[in-house]
Amino acid sequence: MPSRSVPNPISASSRCAGLVLAAGASERMGSPKALLQTPDGIPLAKAQADLLSRAGCDPVTVVIGADAARIREEVMGCPFTVHEGWRAGRVSSLQAGLRALPPSDAYVILPVDAVGIAQQTVESLLCLGASSRAQAIRPSYRERAGHLLWISAATADEILHLMPAPETRLNAWIDPKCMWVEMEDPALLHNLNTPDDWAGVYG
Repeated sequence: MPSRSVPNPISASSRCAGLVLAAGASERMGSPKALLQTPDGIPLAKAQADLLSRAGCDPVTVVIGADAARIREEVMGCPFTVHEGWRAGRVSSLQAGLRALPPSDAYVILPVDAVGIAQQTVESLLCLGASSRAQAIRPSYRERAGHLLWISAATADEILHLMPAPETRLNAWIDPKCMWVEMEDPALLHNLNTPDDWAGVYG
């Protein structure tokens, strides 16, 4: 997997919107991941949306599907996009988020369960995207693919034309397009699906 080092953060001149994907049923977690409380007592959906906003993404939306009414009731001050067709899989949720946002030069995609990623990591990704002609950028940690993703407007348009189905695997489709970027942030590998996963990070 080819990789490169990240330059020092610079001021990004292009517009980059942010999406937090939180539409799944969270069956293995046993409760909606969007409602998990961070150590600061903030619902995870809001914490992830705030992270993208602080890093420079504007606007930001959180795509929810399963338990949407409960999540919207319990999480205040968070920009939500409700995706009724969430059972069609992650690609369909991403498409719903892209359609809900105004056109942008680029987009950063953050799964709600990829917790603990540093703000500086997201800022570096935005700056690198603004200064490159990449179709997509995936940060890695020690040559392992992370779960944070930057995509260009052209790639976003391609995603909107994919067949939304559970068997459509976003990573398999997009990874050949990606520029891989090595970053010193182990949280890029976080993918918390069970209470034990959560306890391993925040327990």
